[in-house]
Amino acid sequence: MGLRVDPCAFFIFLGFALLFSATSTALMSFIQTLCASTAIATLAGIVCVLVSSLFGGFLINIPTLPGFCRWIRWFSAFFYAWGGMLASEMSDGKYLFDADFDGTDVAVVVSGSTYLNVVGVDPSNIGRDAVALIIVSGVYMASA
Repeated sequence: MGLRVDPCAFFIFLGFALLFSATSTALMSFIQTLCASTAIATLAGIVCVLVSSLFGGFLINIPTLPGFCRWIRWFSAFFYAWGGMLASEMSDGKYLFDADFDGTDVAVVVSGSTYLNVVGVDPSNIGRDAVALIIVSGVYMASA
């Protein structure tokens, strides 16, 4: 499974990667301004990144989380970047998923839309995800 070769898809992917990088940098700068020492800021930053990545959608499938935990994803830059990148790359494709079940090879062709539905990503939210990353990054930069 490779990335799409369409130039538009490449620039969408690159845009989300750059927005995610800017948001992460702004978050760490914001945390540094709140902490008295570099050691405390490093520890706080690591905890924030771990929680954000855990509830971002690619380590834990969001639809399978208990209801009282699902709200955490809205504060995760990983959630917006991963959702936007995944929706951009997979929404129109067909993919071969193969697995070994007790010595039996099983191969199934699955549409990208089906896969996105399973992981809880809506392809129509690419714009929302980009705007959310811009806003979150701006808030962190303004606060730092």
